Amino acid sequence: MAVMQDDGWCQAYRQFLETLDAATVTRLDDLVGADVHYHDPFIDIRGRDTMKRVLGKMFEDVDSPRYTFTAMARDGDTCLLRWHFTCRP
Repeated sequence: MAVMQDDGWCQAYRQFLETLDAATVTRLDDLVGADVHYHDPFIDIRGRDTMKRVLGKMFEDVDSPRYTFTAMARDGDTCLLRWHFTCRP
């Protein structure tokens, strides 16, 4: 699958995370490259398949996970998103 290259790809990735649920994790294939780098305060991972496993496991480990975004910036093929994450253990 091709990674989105138009000007809306960063926004599409943000919307993916905002509406993420266990059934939509596989949509990540349409949004990021195989070598994606995902970093947050708890994990630092590389690779789309690893990221899908981590996101999928999140739905097993916590209830009602939610990303709320506070900032977004894009520079070339890099998208930086700042968010608050909430859930119920």
